[in-house]
Amino acid sequence: MKKLLLTTTALITLVAAVADAAPKKAKKAAKAEMATMEHEEMHKHHAHFKVDLHGRQEFNLAARSVKKEYMYGDDVVRNKNGYLTSNQKNFAFDSNTKVNLEVSAHSNNGLKYGANVALKPAGNAKNRNFSSMDNTFLFLEGGFGRVEAGSNFSAVTMMELGAHSVATATGGVSGYWGDYANVVTPGTGADKSENYILTGRNTVYRSALANDTGMKSTLVGTESARKVTYMSPKYSGVQLGFSYTPDQANNGAFNAGAPVTGLTSINEGRLKNVFGVVLGYDHKLSGVDFAGEAHYQGGKNTSVVAANNLSEWGVGAKVAKGPMSLAASYDNANKSNTLKTDVGQKNYYWTVGVGYEMDKLAASVTYLNGNQGDKTDPAAHNMSKTSAWSVGLDYMLASGLKTYAEFTAYNLKNAKIQGANPANKGNVFLVGGVVKF
Repeated sequence: MKKLLLTTTALITLVAAVADAAPKKAKKAAKAEMATMEHEEMHKHHAHFKVDLHGRQEFNLAARSVKKEYMYGDDVVRNKNGYLTSNQKNFAFDSNTKVNLEVSAHSNNGLKYGANVALKPAGNAKNRNFSSMDNTFLFLEGGFGRVEAGSNFSAVTMMELGAHSVATATGGVSGYWGDYANVVTPGTGADKSENYILTGRNTVYRSALANDTGMKSTLVGTESARKVTYMSPKYSGVQLGFSYTPDQANNGAFNAGAPVTGLTSINEGRLKNVFGVVLGYDHKLSGVDFAGEAHYQGGKNTSVVAANNLSEWGVGAKVAKGPMSLAASYDNANKSNTLKTDVGQKNYYWTVGVGYEMDKLAASVTYLNGNQGDKTDPAAHNMSKTSAWSVGLDYMLASGLKTYAEFTAYNLKNAKIQGANPANKGNVFLVGGVVKF
């Protein structure tokens, strides 16, 4: 009887133990299965995204000639002695890196959506050795056109035509040459690059906070100002573009809660409610490709001094047949971002360029003529004149590998800045290579 009781007790204990263990095992198995399902669901969620990683690495040798009267600089934007680098007067190696990542997907109704982000070394003199984000934005694309929200270029910049449209190497007169010119007051080295038109692009593109093209700036940050952009579909070759930027100083380097301080110039970060509209057209007839565009940009200048608002218009065109192409542009910003007390202010430029492309070889000749300042008052002597021409050559060594050479000659005149000194004339020679992937 005692043995039977012990046996029965053991069986009951075993059954109870198994019964208690079963739910724990089931619960553990269910949890593992759920984790697996969540993992698979997460991958399923991301699986339909297409990832496009591309970029460029450029290396070049820069050599220049600068008149001795302009071999000066300041501590903010360039070496105090005006040298190209700390210990080299007119010779240097330089590099340019950019990596771009785009993710995109298509919904069931055909909507394309995604995001873009790029990483590049900051081009500002204060943070040259650090990296920064660039061209970060979301996008939607469908039968309605394309919408972008973030820090990409404006619609005007993306659709603008001119000498840069046919230029080779670094972009000819709209390329890097202004980075290597000492645009300063003779003897003191005070930066005067803001007083000259150093690239044949629209005012917002030239601004350090709208897009850092490498031109000297006292403000940190290289990414375009945050904006929304709409690009319509093309109808019979016609396309409309529109961009709105609430604050030109709200670029990718600054959060909305951390406003930029130290804005000392009426031309640098002093615009709000900036809008740009551009109408483009392209058509092909009898083997000739024709493209044209007209644009307008406006914005309110918020400078503490009485300054004129941004009001700029421009036109551009490009014609191509076979290996030859020709492009030209005219842009007029009139009194934009100038003091209201000034009279006779002008701000305009024109460009022209011709390009040739055959197999692995491409060449271009481009020209820029820019005028900025007081044109009607001879006593003021404050009219800046820019003339520059550039010859460039590209050769494709292999797929994704390009070598180039470019020579640019420039002539900068402003009697008030230069005084009794000669005009700021110089040459910039660049030779380098680019890997695009």
